[in-house]
Amino acid sequence: MLRSIGYIGFIAIALSSSAIAGPWLREEGKGFLSLSSEFHISTDVESGIYAEYGISPNVTICAKIDMDMGPLGIGDQEALAFVRLPIGPRDKRWIAAYDLGLGYHRGDGVNDTVAHLGFSVGRGLSWWGKNGWLVFDASTEQPFGNSNALYKIDSTIGLSFHDHWKGMFQVFLAASEDDTDITLAPSIIWSPKKAKSSYQFGLEFEEGRVSARLSLWRDF
Repeated sequence: MLRSIGYIGFIAIALSSSAIAGPWLREEGKGFLSLSSEFHISTDVESGIYAEYGISPNVTICAKIDMDMGPLGIGDQEALAFVRLPIGPRDKRWIAAYDLGLGYHRGDGVNDTVAHLGFSVGRGLSWWGKNGWLVFDASTEQPFGNSNALYKIDSTIGLSFHDHWKGMFQVFLAASEDDTDITLAPSIIWSPKKAKSSYQFGLEFEEGRVSARLSLWRDF
């Protein structure tokens, strides 16, 4: 029991500066903001804003906005707001949570409102005297209009090398009626001493295309 609680405590600290919150909810009155950009060789840029806020020990509200920008201007856009709620006890080795929300997609000539449902499970790890974490996220976005439903499975494994440096490897799987994409995303996270902000530097590999990812994470 004490070992499980210790793992949970580490994860809460590690993910307090992470856009991958998984099943760990925010503390009441605590929030998080992420600003990120992905730069492609094709000169396209994908920018995103993600925010979380704990309104009670068992309720975290979340919102995100993603936008593609290229030589011809703004491309696909996505906005999503949802609430994260716990599943089961929070003092076990594996913990879980689910998300419920609404979103809006614009792109490829289709504008549509979607219903969002997500499920997340995660746990702490210990390797070679270092602490880490493992998270699996599954979600679906079901449209109210004529666009295709989207299904996602994201896997994240991370390791704390040092008080100020962490490494993370993620696999993103997204599938719809028309397409299936797999993205591999290694990254490092730097948390300066006595700072509330962290910085993510990473790469993403998707169908032969490579992009660089830069993110600023801020607790508030």
